[in-house]
Amino acid sequence: MTVQYYFIGFDTTNSSYQSNYLELYSTSVTLWVERLIPFGNYLGWNFSNLIRIAYANLSVNKLSNYDLFILWLIEFQNVPSYLILFIPIIPNPVCIAPNTFNSASSSSFTIYANNGNCKFTCGGNCPSNGTYNFMLSIQNNTIVLQMPFMIAIDGGSSSAEILMCMYANYNVGCYGTNYSKTEVFSINTSSFSSSYSTTIVPPSSGYTFYILMVTLAIMFTVS
Repeated sequence: MTVQYYFIGFDTTNSSYQSNYLELYSTSVTLWVERLIPFGNYLGWNFSNLIRIAYANLSVNKLSNYDLFILWLIEFQNVPSYLILFIPIIPNPVCIAPNTFNSASSSSFTIYANNGNCKFTCGGNCPSNGTYNFMLSIQNNTIVLQMPFMIAIDGGSSSAEILMCMYANYNVGCYGTNYSKTEVFSINTSSFSSSYSTTIVPPSSGYTFYILMVTLAIMFTVS
């Protein structure tokens, strides 16, 4: 998958200046939910401090009778579709948010381990667990996503074949305020489902897993 964000900066004042360096700043956003029965769900937003997410060497000559428009395109390239939940929402799109509070259609990321005696499919009966922590870091201009997880494999297994299953459900709609809280109106949803399987190399030949403890590292590129 390719995920793109567009930012438009503009200056329509009568000021004039020259510059040869541009920086793009944004904030990260965290969604909280308060459920008030029977009044419905209320959403709130917490924002981080400004963070620089891009820069460029570009000559700009703004004249007093000119309007200046600058378009930024931030693109996440070659993103595995089963990682769409971990793509950061860089802008502040208050009308788009991953659904994590409605149990009927909540987004989920589940990892199954094949113990040789189960149905090794998404939603199957293989031992499974979710990942509750993840870390994003930049190494050699590459974004690295690391996810630790632990799965108890009943009876043991001599191979560590895992299946990652993702369901992402996004709410798309408009919001209004109600007593300093944010109330949801006219919600539509957009969903993504995907899966990926791989085999973890055992630490030694003939090794038997009873509890699988792995930190999965996945790399993808950004431009």
